[in-house]
Amino acid sequence: MTILKKVIGVVLLLLGGLISFSTLINLLKEIIIMVQMKEALSAYHIGYTIGIIIGLVFVSVIAYYLIQFGLKLLERKKEKADTIDDIGKTE
Repeated sequence: MTILKKVIGVVLLLLGGLISFSTLINLLKEIIIMVQMKEALSAYHIGYTIGIIIGLVFVSVIAYYLIQFGLKLLERKKEKADTIDDIGKTE
């Protein structure tokens, strides 16, 4: 079961990283388009850009939670250590 958790964790990390990378590329592309069309902006272009940015934020949040869940699956469980007071006691 732990191997399956590790594999799923790695897949989620890769998927989240891929989504984050593509979101960043799309955001940069949209910023470049806005800078080039600065003089000829219409209401359509402004609305389109705002919609794209809202969509990219939504996808970024999904990618963030995919990465967080992937890291959680890869995390090792901590062993409970005995305290100094428990050493030598019989149960």
